[in-house]
Amino acid sequence: MLDIPLRERRKDYMTDQGRLARARRPFVQVEFTDQVQGYFRRAVMVDTCAPFSVLPYSLWHDKNLWWQPLGSQLQTLTGQPDPEALKWCGVPCLLAETQAVLVDEAGQRSRFCRMVAKFLTTLLPRQLESSIILGYNFLFDNSITMKLHPASPITVGSFSNVVGFLTVP
Repeated sequence: MLDIPLRERRKDYMTDQGRLARARRPFVQVEFTDQVQGYFRRAVMVDTCAPFSVLPYSLWHDKNLWWQPLGSQLQTLTGQPDPEALKWCGVPCLLAETQAVLVDEAGQRSRFCRMVAKFLTTLLPRQLESSIILGYNFLFDNSITMKLHPASPITVGSFSNVVGFLTVP
């Protein structure tokens, strides 16, 4: 088994009452498969409040990411359409599946993990376009346990139960 570390990015603020307010987000290194040039890595934000992962247009379109469409509309099991379910920041998305490999600091790589994600259908403003989100569904789809260690100064947690290793020549 492989433990994949979660790194923290944080930004410190000062309130108008002179109090420190620290915004924190965990990130993990993920490797995607490009249909033309092979593999490429990105730091991906882990967001357990996101029901699906989110991939910006420039990542899947411009990088020729391997993916398989799953649909452009969602409905509840009772047949009610839910047009908001496939939007992110008001932008329509496709639901699609791709593969991702988790990478640790030593370069060890997990097996291919299933990633069901919202694929944005248009470019967003630059700051949002660089946001890749690993949603809560990713943990369940791949039976991954997330452990948090907020007192650690370097890694704030890890993904564990990541089985198998992938070797690439």
